[in-house]
Amino acid sequence: MPTKITTFRNNKATIREIMSKIEAAIAPIAAEYGLTIKRKGCTYTPEMLPIALQLLVRKEDSDGCTLTPEASTFQLLCLAYGFKPTDLGREFTVAGKRFRISGLKPKAVRFPILAEAVDTGKPYKFHEDTVKQALGLSSQPAFDA
Repeated sequence: MPTKITTFRNNKATIREIMSKIEAAIAPIAAEYGLTIKRKGCTYTPEMLPIALQLLVRKEDSDGCTLTPEASTFQLLCLAYGFKPTDLGREFTVAGKRFRISGLKPKAVRFPILAEAVDTGKPYKFHEDTVKQALGLSSQPAFDA
């Protein structure tokens, strides 16, 4: 039987274990409805641990790979930012580090292009011109708005 928790402070391993168990408990329900579970980061206090999971409608690309909402948004709106749908997943180098385009967040006006570090998978945000320059693309939008 697990030890009774008196605080979440300095208890990251237990928090990860709890979140994994909650995710595993919800997985059959998500599968039944054809949904994908995505764990989100959360801010917790010594006395409170928010449950940070999202249920996502499964969307697949032409290769059958599941798309995140941000990846779907990239495919839908990429032309307005000077990219092509096929740029999703392309790798580029900035400051000697490799990244892979993972999506688009239009509400993030300054840094709308989402990417992940190739070596760690850590998410990053970039300005579209930075990514276009790294990919050797023109910095002009595909059409005038």
